[in-house]
Amino acid sequence: MQALEDAMHECSEFTDKLDGMLHSLEDTKHLLDHAEPISAHPEKIKEQMDDNNAIIDDLEKKETAYEAVVKAADDIIQKAPNKNDPAVKEIKKKLDKLTGLWREIQGLAKNRGDSLEDALALAEKFWDELQQVMANLKDLQDQLNSQDPPAVDPKAIEAQKAELMQIKRGIDSTKRSEEHTSELQSHATSR
Repeated sequence: MQALEDAMHECSEFTDKLDGMLHSLEDTKHLLDHAEPISAHPEKIKEQMDDNNAIIDDLEKKETAYEAVVKAADDIIQKAPNKNDPAVKEIKKKLDKLTGLWREIQGLAKNRGDSLEDALALAEKFWDELQQVMANLKDLQDQLNSQDPPAVDPKAIEAQKAELMQIKRGIDSTKRSEEHTSELQSHATSR
């Protein structure tokens, strides 16, 4: 009678541990499924990377407990005299759910980490190029503002025309840079 009571107590404790682990992993999956969209700003992306790394660290801390629960469940299933017992079937069902959830969470966290790293590289490049375009536009604006009023002398007109052609080449170059930066931004936000 005592052996039966001990076995029932152990089974109850194990079921509580299994349910607790399942609940904990479901919470982690919910966090990953509902993580905020990846930002376009490098500082915010770094914060998001820290959050994702915290989830990965938490999973690493849970790994020993996870492995212990899996081993205990396997032992109970192996030692059960009747594999068709409803309690054994319930443990097997929860064990399958637990292992599937564990693999899914590992994959979600890794994929989000990879996406965040890619987005950070693109965002940093985008913001650097945008700063360059803004500086070029400021230089062009300063050059245009410093132009003398239209000249009357044909030689002076030719000199102004040549200077304006140089400014136009600068504008065209900046425009190409803006188009490239715009492509980078649309690529980064599509992730």
